[in-house]
Amino acid sequence: MKVNMMNEIGSKSLISFIGNIVGKIFVLINGIIFARILGPELFGEFTFVVSVLAIVLVIGNLGLPTGVIAFIPKYSKAEKLKRNAIISFAITLVFIINLLIIFVLYLNIHVITEYILLDNKYELLMVILLPTIIIINISNVLLGIFRALKKIKVYVISSNVVRHVVEFIVFLLLFIVIGESIFTLVSAYYIGLILTILYLFYQIIRVHWRFTWNSGYYQESKRLFIYSIPLLFNGIMIVLINNIDIYMIGYFHNSIEVGIYKLAMTFGNVAMFALLSLNSIFPAITTKLYHSKKVDELKTVFQQSTKWVMLFSLLVFSILLVLSEEIMGLVSQEYILGSQALVLIALGQVFNSIVGPVGTINSMTGRPRYNLYANLSAIIINIALNMWLIPIMGISGAAIATAVSLLISNVIRLILVYYQLKIHPYSIPFVKVFIPFSLATCLGYLLSQMIMQNFLLQFTIISFTIITVFVTCTYYLVCSREEKLKIKLIIYKIKSGIANKVKF
Repeated sequence: MKVNMMNEIGSKSLISFIGNIVGKIFVLINGIIFARILGPELFGEFTFVVSVLAIVLVIGNLGLPTGVIAFIPKYSKAEKLKRNAIISFAITLVFIINLLIIFVLYLNIHVITEYILLDNKYELLMVILLPTIIIINISNVLLGIFRALKKIKVYVISSNVVRHVVEFIVFLLLFIVIGESIFTLVSAYYIGLILTILYLFYQIIRVHWRFTWNSGYYQESKRLFIYSIPLLFNGIMIVLINNIDIYMIGYFHNSIEVGIYKLAMTFGNVAMFALLSLNSIFPAITTKLYHSKKVDELKTVFQQSTKWVMLFSLLVFSILLVLSEEIMGLVSQEYILGSQALVLIALGQVFNSIVGPVGTINSMTGRPRYNLYANLSAIIINIALNMWLIPIMGISGAAIATAVSLLISNVIRLILVYYQLKIHPYSIPFVKVFIPFSLATCLGYLLSQMIMQNFLLQFTIISFTIITVFVTCTYYLVCSREEKLKIKLIIYKIKSGIANKVKF
């Protein structure tokens, strides 16, 4: 059963992993293009407004995107009517709440921009982007539903491919027609969101969902709502942790530094997308194992998953650590000021990865309040450190504050998981994951001191060297005998598939 469960996680996380790769590639490409064409000031203005709206936006989802992940797997195929009623309740409630939020914000938009954002230049952009709140929140509920149904392909395509690809194409087309303008980016942003939600509704209809409103399921809907409310507050904390640094940079400094910091975040967050891939399937797996009282199996899955997430995160961190200035300078010389922040942001994502999907375990085993405690502690520290460090160190201070808050929140989550279930993701062999990182980083740094003439040549040689050394050391020093056999089997299947195609 353990093998089957790991295979389920492996196959579905592979789909999610590939989708995340494609999504992150487009996020990187989009970030580079948007930042280069618009410049740090306009790019920073858009980033600042979107980040402020993200804090408001999370209130409108009521925690339902995560709540449905825990509730929907409980219903068998014979309970399709009940499942459809719960889905309809979640979508309808989010729609109504978000309409009210948009209305209230619109009436108070001048007060918000003048006294909270401290600059009326954001007023028009804020008004234009208000409707995205309802589009994004309904999309997030639908994404949560597909995660619960284990329709990972739909989840990956909609969240990582459709929106980013559309944004990329539309932005370039509009740039050719309109030219350099923040509204070129706004239009691409809107069209990407609209096509994504249309695709999601098309797919959910394909799984035989029909709008169902039955008062007989009132108690079930009420339980979903009550379960989701703690998740709402947890979501607020997460959004604050992810966005408060951008808001406070804009508050203490200007939109130029916001734009530079946003680009550093775009590159630095690549270090966490292995964890994001795992988190797309792990909630349903956790729910299934926990309710089946298979805690030992959950521990095994937890340990193996965390090790591989950590390995990927360390590989990315190694490359970013050695080539931070070159990567930021890829956009323009103005952005090199964010190279130190890039390294610190990536370090924060390593702190995220080193504990694995610990937050998911808390939520899916009926203790979402544990994540609330962890995030509340982290956000208080994050705000305090931002207020102290940003005026002194600028965007590097914001990156330090975020990294420290991520470390603290994850340590708290891990302690609470161990308190609850007596499981953790570590063993003595886990320490070996730092051997490939140390060797690859040292060799990469030495090469960076020797190859300094050509950026492209430097980036290619050093990245290839780091990846080669890291993967080789991982295979021989970190992988267990069973993992080596699985790797050999995968390689054999790939070779056989290629050979069959060539023969055909």
